[in-house]
Amino acid sequence: MSPTKRSMLYYLCESGSWATVAARCESNPEEVSTEFRDQTTGNGILHWAVFAKAPLPVVQSLLGICPELAQCWNYNGSLPLHLACSYRAPAEIIAVIVHAYPKAAGLTNHHRHHQVKAFVKGVHPLHLLCDHGHPQVQAFWEILKTPHGMVTIAAVDPIVRRTPRGAWNASQSLHRQQERLGRMRRMIPILLQQQQQNASVTETPSHFGQEMALYGQSHFWQVASLLIVAEYEKSPFAAFDQNNDEREVNDRQQDDNDEPAQFAHNLPPSRILRAVIANPQCPSSWQEYAIFVYHAHLMDPVNENDGQIPLHLAVTTAPTLVADLIWACPQSSHVRNANGDLALTLAYQKLSWSQGLGALVQANPRSLAELPGYDDAVLWPQILARVAASAVPGDLYSLIRACPQPFASCVSSSG
Repeated sequence: MSPTKRSMLYYLCESGSWATVAARCESNPEEVSTEFRDQTTGNGILHWAVFAKAPLPVVQSLLGICPELAQCWNYNGSLPLHLACSYRAPAEIIAVIVHAYPKAAGLTNHHRHHQVKAFVKGVHPLHLLCDHGHPQVQAFWEILKTPHGMVTIAAVDPIVRRTPRGAWNASQSLHRQQERLGRMRRMIPILLQQQQQNASVTETPSHFGQEMALYGQSHFWQVASLLIVAEYEKSPFAAFDQNNDEREVNDRQQDDNDEPAQFAHNLPPSRILRAVIANPQCPSSWQEYAIFVYHAHLMDPVNENDGQIPLHLAVTTAPTLVADLIWACPQSSHVRNANGDLALTLAYQKLSWSQGLGALVQANPRSLAELPGYDDAVLWPQILARVAASAVPGDLYSLIRACPQPFASCVSSSG
């Protein structure tokens, strides 16, 4: 039998007569084979079924009879999974293809290079999902829950030199991202004021609180947070439907990334914040986005073992975020880790005044009293040295305004 010969089942797939295709699979299962291909493209039956948007039962039937269809390369160097990701096939279709051939999640496609006139290495399925802006979070999860797919989270696209994170970020509207961030910056002070006025945590969320929650549930952020956690943890995710049994799935295709995701992932805010803060490759706009969206969780531990909250973690891994964290949640400067340390205790020997030490002191001046050397004047030369090291005009005045008493004592004793 010729490997390029088409079967009646192949022609039926081309016609899109899916009910007839399903019946043909039952009556002539021998036609469900990798030996039947298009002579020009090399596409197998599964390639065409994916391209023509066959319903899930048809794809399941094809793979149930011949799982090897998922391993069939066409003449353009693509597996069915590559086509499914490129043409934004439903996540359920991607899931059954990955289940039939998990290794495909870690394989690149190939493309013909116009200069060398030969096929060269292309991109992984995860890159294709990001490049083409797949509208379902579950599709990304299905790739990342396999070891083969997870190893591609840091892979670089050989064409434009981007990781999946970079591809997803580039596929989004920069104007829309900046608009969202600007809106959240204006909302944070209002939310903080509302929290001070309303001590009860059981009250109905305000309009701004609801809007902030919608930003966290947006398709853009659901995918972005999934990618950054995967990039940081580098271990396959569990089954996608874990703890999501009661969520509703919307079948409509959503191109507006401001809309809530069709099926949100179940990653807790503390897990996302840990990845965002501790991953040095995380874009600064994503870090800011996470701090704003999860501002109500900034006093929750990101690591139960040591009791560190995001502010403690930022002191040691991302000092540039210290001021933003305090601005979004001033009370976090009063929280202690499992060792009883405040963020200032961890920061005063590591950070300069402008790096975040100043923000910590201004947010909680009384915490200076807990630092070694506070009573015997040993502390202040160290603090002043950090102020001087920052070389930022006005830092010394900020220090005096934050804690004037030691300087007043020095003036009175010298007099």
